[in-house]
Amino acid sequence: MSKKSFIFTKEMAEKLKASRRKANLKQREVADLLGLKSKYGRSFIARLENELIRNPSLRTVLDYLRICGASWVEFLKKWMNPEYC
Repeated sequence: MSKKSFIFTKEMAEKLKASRRKANLKQREVADLLGLKSKYGRSFIARLENELIRNPSLRTVLDYLRICGASWVEFLKKWMNPEYC
């Protein structure tokens, strides 16, 4: 059995951004709720939403979705290979 990596795609980045906007949150607010401080936090969120962070941790993505009130199950379902579900 081969080890599968979490691959962060442009579509995922766009979905995160849409989730944040739907929750009516600013990038700074999401950063603060993720525990990211100062200018780095907002910059991190902007880079994440624009797919400039190639391999964010799955934990970061799941926490981001939780903060925005979005379902991580629905988010990941689209990209899951049925063979592994």
